[in-house]
Amino acid sequence: MIRRQQTLAAATAVALLLSAACAQTASATPHESPFDLGNAGAIVQALAPSFSGAPGDKSELHISTNTNDSLGTLGTLGSPQIVATPADSQGGIGISIDYVDGTSRSESGEFTVFRSQSPSVAAYVHPTYDGVQIITAIGSADAPDAYSYTLDVPTGTELLPGHDGLMFNLVDPAGDRIGLLGAPWARDSAGRPVPTSFSWEGTTLTQHVDLSDPAISYPVIADPDWQYGVDYALGSANPGSAWTQLHTCFNCYFPIEGAPASYPFLRSDLPLVVNFAGLVSSFHCKMGSTYNSVPNAWGWYFAADSGHIDGLGSAIFFDVIRNKTTGKTRLWVGGMVHNDYPGGLPNPVYVAFGTAQWQVFANNLSL
Repeated sequence: MIRRQQTLAAATAVALLLSAACAQTASATPHESPFDLGNAGAIVQALAPSFSGAPGDKSELHISTNTNDSLGTLGTLGSPQIVATPADSQGGIGISIDYVDGTSRSESGEFTVFRSQSPSVAAYVHPTYDGVQIITAIGSADAPDAYSYTLDVPTGTELLPGHDGLMFNLVDPAGDRIGLLGAPWARDSAGRPVPTSFSWEGTTLTQHVDLSDPAISYPVIADPDWQYGVDYALGSANPGSAWTQLHTCFNCYFPIEGAPASYPFLRSDLPLVVNFAGLVSSFHCKMGSTYNSVPNAWGWYFAADSGHIDGLGSAIFFDVIRNKTTGKTRLWVGGMVHNDYPGGLPNPVYVAFGTAQWQVFANNLSL
């Protein structure tokens, strides 16, 4: 059985993508952008064209405004609250953009724009195939350096870094992952990195962006990666059973051509190849680190190497985790993809292909 994870804010699939972009008016100083902050379509097209215009169906967005601050209300008073219903599944996790005014809504091309009390801050909301993308626009170094989002997740949910800090898991109190977030980072319009990080308190995610460097050239925009994530039921055996299987004969269970017989060692070369409908594609990887928290969890990741269809810098994460409440074990697979059209395939087609491949892997494990 496959169960797609609940959708957060995402470029595709089930991940939260928080992008930091900066824009200013035509009277900008040398380190400020000449763009109008409300013109989201023009800004995104100029700075990150892969964020818009992706082919295929898009999720349906349900946007409301928090009109009271009573107990249980998601987000801050007046904030926009968003739930995306993906094109192929049920509605996902609600998210509130706490730093903007829900009543300031306007439209700009494919984007819904919300303004903040600060004239140099806005949020751009954009439907994707499997969720919603939120781009945070910052107009100057005088803008706030922290941007918060309240998520409709259970009390006690944790934000846990995983796989060498390349991603974060949102994990509920039972130990189930309910969301996958790529590690945050940002760069300015000259391509220089801008320090950024996540923090988590209660059910609120905050992205911190360090704008203190006077050399920053606006606009600044975060890494335009997109992510997908799926999970599969494996049975009642503890994750140690999968550990034994894969460490006894890796390619007996892992269904990709080129996989070695022995469990790969750190940084080993993996010349993986996939044949999809007659199209042979390189999935050339390097083995990432393996963590072991058996009997409750273990996992590893592959880092894309030269020639990989996803592009250098991409990664795919595998976790075998037992639910603390039900005792059931699941295989979780998450992809972080640099190439917006891997092998010329639209994101929805690529995700469907990946989903089918990892279903075979789950079937082979069959704990």
